[in-house]
Amino acid sequence: GCQSLRASSPLFRHARSAPFSTTTTIMGPRRSARLAQKATSPSDEAVDAVPRKTRKRQASTDAGKKKSEATKKKRSKVPPASLPRRKELKLLESYDRIIGIDEAGRGPLAGPVVAGAVFLKDPKNHKSLEGIVDSKLITNEDQREKVFESIVSCKDFIWAAAIANASLIDDINILQATLTAMRMASSAISVGIQNGDALWSVKDDASIEHEGSYVIFGGKLENNAKNTDVTSTFALIDGNKVPKDMPFEAEAVIKGDSNEYVIAAASIVAKVTRDRLMREYAEKYPHYDLQQNKGYPTKAHMAKIDEHGPCPIHRRSFAPLKHMTFE
Repeated sequence: GCQSLRASSPLFRHARSAPFSTTTTIMGPRRSARLAQKATSPSDEAVDAVPRKTRKRQASTDAGKKKSEATKKKRSKVPPASLPRRKELKLLESYDRIIGIDEAGRGPLAGPVVAGAVFLKDPKNHKSLEGIVDSKLITNEDQREKVFESIVSCKDFIWAAAIANASLIDDINILQATLTAMRMASSAISVGIQNGDALWSVKDDASIEHEGSYVIFGGKLENNAKNTDVTSTFALIDGNKVPKDMPFEAEAVIKGDSNEYVIAAASIVAKVTRDRLMREYAEKYPHYDLQQNKGYPTKAHMAKIDEHGPCPIHRRSFAPLKHMTFE
């Protein structure tokens, strides 16, 4: 019975008609598909021929290449020609003047913290300048200087920079010094320096020869009721805090320097003003490479402090300086 069934099977007849071989394998369609797929992939023998450590190293190298390519792609993203003006234009439906405010230099161990403030005299007719983006995205100093010059020379912009020196930072702490500088910069281009701000002075330019904390500003502002009416002014401030005693309404905007035109312009004013001062300080205090590190606590900078001790513009209230003893 078994033999007659096998003889009548199509698969059996096909096997008998095939050329003679010492081994005849009969398989169903599923197994045939699996074997065909296996034949297209590396054989076990081929994989086993490569040492396990080599395979792991190769996998790690491939993963590293992919990560490197992704990082390069991310870094190579070209900043936009200019940031949009979404919040500013929306606020202009209710206000006449929108001031952008940002700071530079909160983190360094040396030098001032600088706040920048800008607004547009005729914002509804202003054509955006190219390159107004977060100052941190402009990594080339010459390019950043070029954008700064385009801002301060543009007849549409009114701008100011408030420089809070290291002594003030040590006296009232870096946060309060930053917030005070923000208020001073924005006040200078709106209501003016008030009697209660006697510690601050107005200067024609930023220079290490000036003593104390001070404000510089530029742009032609007609002195009329509209320009001094605080109810028509609103400030957009980068960060998450609004300074106390602001003379007009204000809103803190997290990552505002990456998203809003007037805040980005203020960030460039603050950054370039501070960098210029640090290059001046580098000539006066040549031991610390301030033109390179801009006062930030790099390894080389810390080594110079260990060797020479701090100079007058180092912030004694900052760690690790406040824990160190100097002659």
